[in-house]
Amino acid sequence: KDDDLLGIVRLGSDTDDNYYQIEIPLKITPFNASAADEIWPEENNVNAAIKNFGNLKLERQQVGAPVNELYPLPQAGEVPEFRIRVKGNPNLANIRTIMLGVKNVSFAPKSMELWYNELRVSDFDDKSSWAAIVNADANLADFADLSLTGSMHTIGFGSLDQMVNERSQDELKQYGMVSNINVGQLLPKKVNISIPFNFSFGEEFRDPKYDPQYQDVLFQNGNTNSDVARDYTQRKSINFINVRKNRTSQNKKPHFYDVENLSVSYLFNETYHRDYNIQKFIDQKVRASANYTHSFQPMVFEPFKSWGLVSDKAYLQFIKDFNINLLPTSFSINSNIIRSYNEQLSRSLVEGLPDLPTLTQRNYMFDWDYLIAYNITKSVQFSFRALNNYVYDEFGQDENIMLYDNFFKIGRPEHYHQTFNLTYKIPFDKFPVLNFINGTYNYTADYDWQAPSFTNINDVGNTIQNANTHNFTSDMNMDRLYDYIGLSKLFTKRKTVDAKADPATGEVVKAKKGLSTGQKIGRVGVDLLTSVKNVRLSYTENNGTFLPGYIPEFGFLGQNNFSGGF
Repeated sequence: KDDDLLGIVRLGSDTDDNYYQIEIPLKITPFNASAADEIWPEENNVNAAIKNFGNLKLERQQVGAPVNELYPLPQAGEVPEFRIRVKGNPNLANIRTIMLGVKNVSFAPKSMELWYNELRVSDFDDKSSWAAIVNADANLADFADLSLTGSMHTIGFGSLDQMVNERSQDELKQYGMVSNINVGQLLPKKVNISIPFNFSFGEEFRDPKYDPQYQDVLFQNGNTNSDVARDYTQRKSINFINVRKNRTSQNKKPHFYDVENLSVSYLFNETYHRDYNIQKFIDQKVRASANYTHSFQPMVFEPFKSWGLVSDKAYLQFIKDFNINLLPTSFSINSNIIRSYNEQLSRSLVEGLPDLPTLTQRNYMFDWDYLIAYNITKSVQFSFRALNNYVYDEFGQDENIMLYDNFFKIGRPEHYHQTFNLTYKIPFDKFPVLNFINGTYNYTADYDWQAPSFTNINDVGNTIQNANTHNFTSDMNMDRLYDYIGLSKLFTKRKTVDAKADPATGEVVKAKKGLSTGQKIGRVGVDLLTSVKNVRLSYTENNGTFLPGYIPEFGFLGQNNFSGGF
């Protein structure tokens, strides 16, 4: 009979500990029913307002009922009626399981056929919303510009093609500013200093529609503090990029001690964030760098250039063209202090538990590299580059080393890498018999030193490896060779068979005899032999060594004294 059975619908992340339970007493369909409203009685329709689910959790919290039991707790002999119960902490934003069932509330066994049909959501919240964007740009003479941006949208805003559940579930307000200023323009013109300055600042505020503690309770109905629930982000940066003094005169001879060879940069970025789960998050990055670069004017010494004994003799051209450059081509050195500091404090979301510890991550690096390029002669060039990486991590867990603490401390060596490259253009063109050859020899050598982590350095040692590459490439223009040895002229000489005077002009015309059969055959052989026009030869050899467990550290140019040896 009617009300002997309860229809059960459970919604939640599981069906045992975290779910909402909907109960409805069922009306029996008569056996002779034929109309739709008789087969599907109106009283069996499940009409549950979504807001009632979250409000039930608030009610349970107010009365202090246990979370791990059904609320309201079923009572013996209670009248069957439409009810919603809750157990655990389910939320409609995280539905993973739906269970459909039936419960016999009478005292006798029952046999039935039960149908569930058209489980759906209706009556969407179609409250209107709006959004706005504003941008502004300003230029201050020729030394500064400023850009301002701002935007906002309310809860429920979205594009026309978005469904209801795809639209915004929070209210957003954000603004930002970016400025670029050439501070050097404010100084006297004769100073001629370039100081590019960049500053940016921005904030973002997100206020949720639903209480983040319950996720299916409207924020105004929940009990979470608005500052705790707000998603807040702040970003700011200060940058000085490539600050340097420009040369006042292009005709003035540059010197290695000129301050114009030096440039410095400074970059700082900070992000601060907090939300319901994170009480404080700070991410700071700083980079300070200095660069020195100087290119020397070549000082070429050619002792035999005007020597009369070799000036007119082609086979002595290699002596005449002998040269040496007394100064290196260029020299540069770069130094960088790169630091990042990250701090995160998660919020303790369970009452009665102690505060969570603050997680801190530091990465403090001190790097520099230097490059020397030297064109020893017009045919020989070499370059040497070394990169040094140091890390500052020798501090205890209890030491609160902030971003700018011990800022210029180098730390311990972590990585070193050097590369030597030599290129020699072999002077085949200085010898007439070999000028059909263009040859180049390249030699590259690499050395790498890598330290382990600070905690394992005494156990596993360092790792070193080196490698070198020999490469020889030669291109031969065979047409030049054929012309030099006269091969292209073989079997081409013709004999004069007759000489007659032209009656009109009186000019003597000589008639040439055609090639003989032997010459034609010889010419075919020469053409076959000279069909090869270009020849390329290449040779490459690679060598390398890998050595783990290496104890010494690196010194100047990657070397160091250890155990009395160099």
